[in-house]
Amino acid sequence: MPIPEEVSKADYIGSIVGGPIYVVQTETSQLEVLAESKIVLEGTLNLDRMELVDPFGEIHGYVFPGTDHSYPTYTVEVISYRE
Repeated sequence: MPIPEEVSKADYIGSIVGGPIYVVQTETSQLEVLAESKIVLEGTLNLDRMELVDPFGEIHGYVFPGTDHSYPTYTVEVISYRE
């Protein structure tokens, strides 16, 4: 069911969880994030620039050779955090 245009997303989610959801705007864009967020990373995801990432060890420390992948790069421009 789509959200009615006159209802904000925060109000809609607040009606589901039974209380208000407080949001604030990020420092560099018009995006809204939860006001209670401990850390907010703002940046850009570059789908044209891929970087090769080595495989991570599994839960028991095993690493499987040849399982490295290319992932898009993310450039962090602002880190906001609460004291």
